[in-house]
Amino acid sequence: MSDTPVQPEQSVEGKIPQTPPPLSPQLSDTTLPTYNNVISPPSGVPSGAGIIDWPVPHVIVFFRKFKRAYGRAGIAQLGYTGFVKELYLGFLWKRKIQRTVKTLDADFADSTFAKTATLRGVFYAVHGKDDVGLVRLGHIGWAGMVQNLVSITVDFEDEPEK
Repeated sequence: MSDTPVQPEQSVEGKIPQTPPPLSPQLSDTTLPTYNNVISPPSGVPSGAGIIDWPVPHVIVFFRKFKRAYGRAGIAQLGYTGFVKELYLGFLWKRKIQRTVKTLDADFADSTFAKTATLRGVFYAVHGKDDVGLVRLGHIGWAGMVQNLVSITVDFEDEPEK
């Protein structure tokens, strides 16, 4: 065996490597090679559909049975609370009467959603077991963190009807 580090296959125009090369023996289980920002497409997706450049302009949001794409830059600009408010208005809020921005803000602030909804995200670039899979997202560093998110899952349980 040589001491030369294993290099990823080079992409040829329009072709994406389907499997990463084997790990070199000198790499530990916690040190994984990078693959030049190439993601292999999921099974069932044509091989030419891999992602070449990161970040992509969208983040996929899952809420109950819904799946929507939101613009990454817009999510970052809104901030955590602004984004949660947009989710409330888009998924749950029911128009009863003509509302002003002031009353929309009050409806959101008084909602159970504003008080109990949590967001969990899947990160693109990960560093170890603690940031793999769904991770609860916090307010601090929101704009930077959004740049590394693949998807967001909204966790929310309605209060039982009284």
